[in-house]
Amino acid sequence: MDVWIERMKEARAMGPLGVAGSPRFRVYDLDFGFGRPAKVDIVSVARTGAVAVAEGRRGASDMEVGVSLRPAGMDRFRECFDDAIASVAAPAS
Repeated sequence: MDVWIERMKEARAMGPLGVAGSPRFRVYDLDFGFGRPAKVDIVSVARTGAVAVAEGRRGASDMEVGVSLRPAGMDRFRECFDDAIASVAAPAS
């Protein structure tokens, strides 16, 4: 857990983080005459470094989060994410 907290402090020092989208937009319910989408991506996050958020394909109980960073940043994000998931999944002591 201490490692995760330190990594979050490092991320905060990098500056503000933008978030694009919302799970409340219901993007998978849109139909422009071709049927409902199989996959939705907010492509601007690749250019801006923001995080994209949308509801999942299966409905309101799911959520998709998209992250686009340069390779070194993506490696660091993956480490942080893995540590966070491990700390949440770890049995209580």
